[in-house]
Order: sequence, then structure tokens, then C-alpha cells
Amino acid sequence: MENNLALSFYEYPESKFLIDKLETEIIKELRPILNIDHKNPRTPFKIQLLKLRKNCAKMAMKSLVITDMKIEPQISKKVQEMSSIDDIFIHNITESDVKSRIIRIKSEYKIMFPSEKLGNPISYPLNFKVDNIEFIANYTIGSKDEKLRSGILRLGDKIYNDILKIRNHTNLKITKSKGNSYLIERMKIE
Repeated sequence: MENNLALSFYEYPESKFLIDKLETEIIKELRPILNIDHKNPRTPFKIQLLKLRKNCAKMAMKSLVITDMKIEPQISKKVQEMSSIDDIFIHNITESDVKSRIIRIKSEYKIMFPSEKLGNPISYPLNFKVDNIEFIANYTIGSKDEKLRSGILRLGDKIYNDILKIRNHTNLKITKSKGNSYLIERMKIE
């Protein structure tokens, strides 16, 4: 970008409507390849760029360190939308987790679940499905001391012990499906 990008400004003394109309005409004429909004519907790179932008957002979220949890709600929501993850893989089940019958959702995967709010932990009922069995799990997130912690997912004893048979070092895959429901499956490691 340092070698190939130029930026300049021109104050166009017209209404927002006329400026928008001019922008549309310029985009239609030049067809900039990185502009993938509704004004440039014929760009051949739209699908590829959307995937690349999503991957970029995922990488940014993995390295994001939030130092102030008082993020504006609209910004937090936009960050969540931009960096949505379709699948997460749980590889961190410990003996302590099995004893408590919980799944810890690490920070980099919390964007797939309801957002964290400052203050007392909040529990959210979430719709899950495993092996054609639908159930509600509780997801708890938040802390009084403003420290970031893993989210806690409680599936219930029957699902945890009898259906998924979660033990120390069990590997799971959680997929967010349409709406606010999730699929969960036990992964077999060859």
C-alpha cells in the first residue's frame, strides 16, 4: 500500500444526494475491484474478497487484546458480525472440566456466542443439537473484576456424559447454524 496507494481529497460543493449519485457513476465507470458493495455488482472478485476479508477478521480477532471492556455496543456488534466463525474446535477439556461437566470457550472463540458485558456473569440459554437431539444449554460469560475469562458452556449431564461421552482430552466441534442455534459433535482423532 505504501508503494501503490495514493489518496487525495476534493471538497465537492453539492448535496449528499448528488455526491452519492456522482460516486455511483464513478464506480460504474471505473469498476474498482476492491469495491464489492451494491454499487459495483459485476465485480468478478466479490466472493473471493468476502472470504479473504472474513479470514482477515478472524486473524485480527485471534490477536485482539481488549484492555477496556467498555466498548460501544454498536462497535462490539459490528466486530462480532465481521469476524463471525462458523466452526470452532474444542481441544482443551481437562479433568476439572469433566468433574464440573463444563466446556470452556476460549477467548478467540467467544465471538461465536452472546457478547460479554461488564459486571456479574450472565447466563444465556442457547439452542443446541447433537445426534438429532435438540436441547438447551446454558452459556455463562462475564466477570465482576473486568478480567477476560473463558465462557462456560453447560450442556446438562445426559448430553455431557451419556450422548457425547465427554472425558479428559475429548475433542469437540461446535458449529453455529442459522439463527441462534448450534450443532455439537464429538470429533474422532485418527
